[in-house]
Amino acid sequence: MPPPEVAHIVALMGGPNAGKTHPVTAVGMAGITHLGRRVRTCSTVEWSVIEQAGRIALSLPRMDLVILDKLGCLRFSQACGALLLYLLSKLCERTREMITTNLGLAE
Repeated sequence: MPPPEVAHIVALMGGPNAGKTHPVTAVGMAGITHLGRRVRTCSTVEWSVIEQAGRIALSLPRMDLVILDKLGCLRFSQACGALLLYLLSKLCERTREMITTNLGLAE
């Protein structure tokens, strides 16, 4: 599938246990099973170790949809945070993203 002309970013915000993870997981599963898309779900726990974050980052540009779950639940090291910000800026040019977070817009 060629890169989308306009990338799409969907962010679900709400408090803990507000039901954000289930809908994005369902969209990801539908993309895989019904549309044959490449979908990758990452939680912030996976980003907490910089070596693991680097390996994840290499695979994400090849995905049709990237789901970043629970952004803001853990504090990142400065290096992990910088890598995530850089990656998100590059992904928005190539793929669609869904993000769940318990952070507000001001944070």
